[in-house]
Amino acid sequence: MIGGAAMNEKIQKNYIIFTACISAGIMLRFVAMSLGHNYDFESYCVVGEIAGNFKNVYANTYRYNYGPIFFMIQGTLYRLAKIRPNEWVSVFRILMVSVLTSADLGITAFIARRYSLRKAAVFFLNPVSIVITGLHNQFDNIAVFFALLSILCYNEEEEFSAKDLGFVALFALSLTTKHILFMLPVFLLLKKGLPMKKKALYAFVPPMLFLLSFVPFVINNQAAFEGVRDNVFLYRSKHNAPLLSYFYELIHFPERLIFLVYILMMIVLALIVRKWSYEKIVLTYLIAMVCFSSAVANQYLAIPMAALCVLDVGVLDKVYMFFVSLFLLLAKQGIGMYSRFIAVHYKGTDFAKFCKAYINKGYTTACWILFFALIYLIVTETAGRRRDEKENTG
Repeated sequence: MIGGAAMNEKIQKNYIIFTACISAGIMLRFVAMSLGHNYDFESYCVVGEIAGNFKNVYANTYRYNYGPIFFMIQGTLYRLAKIRPNEWVSVFRILMVSVLTSADLGITAFIARRYSLRKAAVFFLNPVSIVITGLHNQFDNIAVFFALLSILCYNEEEEFSAKDLGFVALFALSLTTKHILFMLPVFLLLKKGLPMKKKALYAFVPPMLFLLSFVPFVINNQAAFEGVRDNVFLYRSKHNAPLLSYFYELIHFPERLIFLVYILMMIVLALIVRKWSYEKIVLTYLIAMVCFSSAVANQYLAIPMAALCVLDVGVLDKVYMFFVSLFLLLAKQGIGMYSRFIAVHYKGTDFAKFCKAYINKGYTTACWILFFALIYLIVTETAGRRRDEKENTG
């Protein structure tokens, strides 16, 4: 009885601490919001106004590069914000951060359910997610949330069930929000243990639904068709390719082929992890897509955070979190302390030079940390499988 009472008290204490962490994480996201905004939020205002007035976003702006779901969210928030017409931009920003914080909370709940309260709290309190959600208002976390939910519906049984429909719906929602998992169908097609008919369903139907989501907006509308073609499917961010940038510069590698190298590396990874669980494949994908990406921007740095918080990558999760947190503190892609303070008060000093060098190597170093995390995962998973096979044989 005494032991049971002590256990209940410990559980209650853990939940109190967890609730305090969640409260602090929410508050910090809104504190980060108060530090300013960037070009992306200005684009949200443009898109929100177009969508909120029931105009075709794809025909009226080049500043939207994704499926329809997020512009519908923006349009809805714009309509709500216009209740206060003189302050609609501020209200719109608060609503946007609230939605994005809710997505972070959803990921946190997933981690708490599947792993532990501690890992969930670490995710919600990590500075990288706080800055990207609160200050830069990036919505990759919504797509990640839907992808993580699809794990709960993944089903390798021969017979079809409602779980399979749930998987298709959630994966399609992820792609239609932001297509960061566009290479996942390759991983599904190569996945060991998944029946062929499930491979066809899982790998082809969600991308088809993603493509079909554009049809209502482009039918009989040439401007919208060209907008989807140019701003969604042909859009390319700057090919900075952080992981291999030095190598590309050294051999004068054609920029037009950098994206193809990314595709090739993801296919190779899909072959390596084909025997892993779907859950581990998705989490590994979130690390790999940033590590190998042909173009990395500030918002990408938050995509691997859920995976790093739950997978065993040695100390590399902590190294990544520390390095990227400091990068976002200093760089203009984050809080911008270098340009706001250091470059003003410490101009010409070794400290200022160090900070500038740190910023210049930010994306490259972050991607190499992720690369070593992938190597760690592959080595430990391979060793674990060999050990299990040896024990079963014995």
